[in-house]
Amino acid sequence: MILTPRNSVSRPSCEDDAMTITGNKRNRVSQIQILSAFRVFVVFILGLFLQGLFPLPISLAHQGVDDQIASMTRRIEKKPNDAKLHLRRAELHRVHRDWEAALKDYNRAAALNSELSEVDLYRGRMYYEAKQPDKAEAALSRFIRKKPEHSVARFWQARNYLKMDQRKKAADAYTQAIALAADPSPDYFIERARALAEGKSPDIEKAIEGLNEGLSVKGPLVTLQLYAIALEMKQMRFDAALTRLDRLADIAGRKDRWLARRGEILETAGRKEEALMAYQSALAAIESLPAFRKNTRSTLALKNRLSKSVVRLRTPTQ
Repeated sequence: MILTPRNSVSRPSCEDDAMTITGNKRNRVSQIQILSAFRVFVVFILGLFLQGLFPLPISLAHQGVDDQIASMTRRIEKKPNDAKLHLRRAELHRVHRDWEAALKDYNRAAALNSELSEVDLYRGRMYYEAKQPDKAEAALSRFIRKKPEHSVARFWQARNYLKMDQRKKAADAYTQAIALAADPSPDYFIERARALAEGKSPDIEKAIEGLNEGLSVKGPLVTLQLYAIALEMKQMRFDAALTRLDRLADIAGRKDRWLARRGEILETAGRKEEALMAYQSALAAIESLPAFRKNTRSTLALKNRLSKSVVRLRTPTQ
C-alpha cells in the first residue's frame, strides 16, 4: 500500500478511473442480482403460503402480496373472464386481510365458472379468518357436499366448529380430516385433542387416545407427547406422565430440561425426595454443558429456577 502525505495532492490515473467505473458497475450488477433473487424468493415463499405449506411472517407477506396483486391485476386486464385468475387474486386479498376485495373476487370467479368448486373452500377459509363462522360454515359445507373426501376442507370445517364452540362436531371433523389425509399434520391430532379435552364437557380419555393415535402415525413427536403428559397430569396419573417423559428424554440430546420437568411432576405428585434428586440431576446436567450452551439466557433462567426448587425442598416445612 502506498501512503500519500496529507499535504500532497494525489490525482487518480485513467487506469484508476477505469477500475472505479468497472467496480461500480459490478456493484450495481451485484445489487440487481441480489434484489432479483430476493423477489424470486418472496414469490416462492408466498406460493407455499397460499397453499398453506409455509407460515409467512405478516410483514413479508404484505411486502410480497402487494406486488403479486398488482401483477395478477395486469393479467386479469388481459384475460378478464378467467375465473382462476380472479380466484388467485382473491386469495392474495385474503392474505392481505382485505376481506371486501377478496369476497368481490371470489364472487366474480364463481360467476364466471360455476363449476369451480374451490371458490367455496377458499371463501369459507376467508370467512373463518374474518371471524364470521356462520358464513364460513355455509361455504365449507357447500364445498364438502361436492367433495366429501377433501381432507383440508374437513380441517378448516373443524377449526370453524371450534370457533362456534361446537366441540363434538369439531372433533368429528378432525377425525375425518385425519382419515382422509395421506399424511396428516401433527396439528390435526393436537387440535382434535384440545377440542375434546377443553370446554364445558371435556373428554380427556378420548383426547389421550387421539394423541396416542397421532404418536403411532407420526412417531415420537415432542409436541404430541408433551400435550399427552399435560393431560395425564390433569387426570392425576403421574406415573403415566413420567413414563411418557422418559420416552422423550431417551431421544433427547440434552437431559437438563427433561430432568427439570421430571422434578416438577414428582413434586406435584408429593414425592419430594425424588423431586429433589431430579432437580439436582438437572443442575448437574447443566454444569456438564459446554460454556456456550451453559451461559445462554434460557439455560441460566432454568438453572436459577432449579436452584430455588432445591432450596425450597431442602427447607423444612413448619
